[in-house]
Amino acid sequence: QMALVSEDAPYAELEDWARELKDRFKGVVGVRQAETWAYPERELRVALDLERMARLGVLPGQVMAALASENANIPAGVVDVGPRSFSLRTTGSYERLEQVRDTVVTAVDGQRIRVSDLAEVSWSTAADTYLGRFDGRRAVFVTANQQDGHSIFDTRDRLHAVAQDLASELPSRIQLELGFDQAENVAHRLERLGIDFGIAIGLVLITLLPLGLRAGVVVMVAIPLSLAMGVAALHALGQSLNQLSIAGFVVALGLLVDDSIVVVENIARHLREGMSRTRAAIEGTKQIFQAVLGCTATLLFAFLPLLALPGNAGKFIRVMPSAVVATVIASLIVALTIVPFLASRMLARDQDEHGNWFLQKLLSGITRIYRPLLHRALARPGLTVVLALALFVASLGLVP
Repeated sequence: QMALVSEDAPYAELEDWARELKDRFKGVVGVRQAETWAYPERELRVALDLERMARLGVLPGQVMAALASENANIPAGVVDVGPRSFSLRTTGSYERLEQVRDTVVTAVDGQRIRVSDLAEVSWSTAADTYLGRFDGRRAVFVTANQQDGHSIFDTRDRLHAVAQDLASELPSRIQLELGFDQAENVAHRLERLGIDFGIAIGLVLITLLPLGLRAGVVVMVAIPLSLAMGVAALHALGQSLNQLSIAGFVVALGLLVDDSIVVVENIARHLREGMSRTRAAIEGTKQIFQAVLGCTATLLFAFLPLLALPGNAGKFIRVMPSAVVATVIASLIVALTIVPFLASRMLARDQDEHGNWFLQKLLSGITRIYRPLLHRALARPGLTVVLALALFVASLGLVP
């Protein structure tokens, strides 16, 4: 959205420049629609000369009827009759004020009486119903909407180039400023997605440290693969990558690793029990197949109702649950196919039945620290509840 800002330029001049910018925006590749906002509409004003009309015996209604009957397509306006004004509604095609002035109203003594003989005809602006402001200054706005299937960043760059060209042509009392740039929000969302992606990778590494680096690598492969499959599915559904779909992928990042972690952990457990890698992958996946499927179905049922929202609101938000559902289904497929295959090739054949050194240290810490603490908490339930509530109240201070 661009703002044409001026405190002293007439609205008619601002409107002309706004329409010029709108026409240039329409010619930019990737622009679906361009519109102008926040200036009063032009209207036709007919100021009647009542004394002359009285001498000629012409009534105001005759002038209004003549204009309407001439099939004129001019903006809604007013007819001034002394202190009173009458609305004028017409349909048809007038291109110039001269055509309005030449409209025949009646004939007196064989002579045609035209509108120009009875009134002053001019363009005016309608009464202000709202005011457009940009940073506290008077402004009119031009907005451009993007076509589907085009890069918002490429379209933004082309629009900025067009805007800069027009800015060089503006008089000094009018400034062209950027009001709103959707591409900046999309870039921020993509940056947020990248950060969350990195956090997800880090959390997977921490979570799978007890199982070893190889298990962590297997699960880490599942994250970008599931996202890629989700993006491909979204494209196949005719949806584009935008702010809502990116938000959906951010939500899905917290869900798509669950299945893979469970599958890898169960395969690793079978390996610790002495099974071969291939056998452990088959049995480990088969054993938790129903549990993983049920967990994924629960997640899908939470988002599927959003796909059924009716009207424009449903159409607007539908891309976000579509992204979540597509990515979660992709993660299920990856967890039941790709992850077992990689586990059967990458996990160590001979694993200590007590796990690696990190898992052993973790279990030792649980035995030495957590177990006694748990016994004390259960022995004093009242104090435990009070401390829990105190921690909850203290955590409220972290809410922004």
